[in-house]
Amino acid sequence: MSDLTLDDYIALLATGTPAERRNAAWMLGRQRDARIIQPLIAALKDDDDDARLRAVEALGNIKDGDIVPHLITALGEDVPRIRAQVALSLGNQRDYRALEPLIALLGDGESVVRGAAVNALYDLPDARAIRPLVNILSDDADDDNRHYAARTLGQIGGADVVTALSFLLSADPPPDTKIRAVEVLAAIRDGRAHPALEALRDDPDEDVRATVQWALAQIGDDPT
Repeated sequence: MSDLTLDDYIALLATGTPAERRNAAWMLGRQRDARIIQPLIAALKDDDDDARLRAVEALGNIKDGDIVPHLITALGEDVPRIRAQVALSLGNQRDYRALEPLIALLGDGESVVRGAAVNALYDLPDARAIRPLVNILSDDADDDNRHYAARTLGQIGGADVVTALSFLLSADPPPDTKIRAVEVLAAIRDGRAHPALEALRDDPDEDVRATVQWALAQIGDDPT
């Protein structure tokens, strides 16, 4: 922490120049001391965008239930990159009070925010997120968001994901969507995916057919 003490950084966070406040938030986020929590929460209302961003990042490094309601409120940020970081910091908290607000964020108009919400939900796996994640997987304009939606669906797993992806595949989506959905089903390794996969054995797309063959090998014999 250089020659400055923890108390010095707390003071700078409140009264320093914008650059000093940004640096103070960054430094405080690397400490493990309960005294830093309230000053960082107060910094969520700083009038400097970068200082607020650093405060959000810092709070994401501290797992404390008192932080969560303040981060949820901060999801109302006007600045997309800050809103995205709030989502990631909430994911780091692994507190299910953030689940519904993060699900709502999947409908955000900014791609970076939707992607952050998808990644945050990886750390809060819950069936309530399945439908909007499938929508991201099938419809989002950002390829990275679709990729991470598939990853998060695999983390949730279970019969509800199998059902949702089977329904998606039955609608004959584009080949890249089929491949991602099939890869998730392979990762889940649930025999209930067999009917949906068998229906794709003769898909017109060679890559889809190859992925289906691989997925069936991963899942094993049809339990029926």
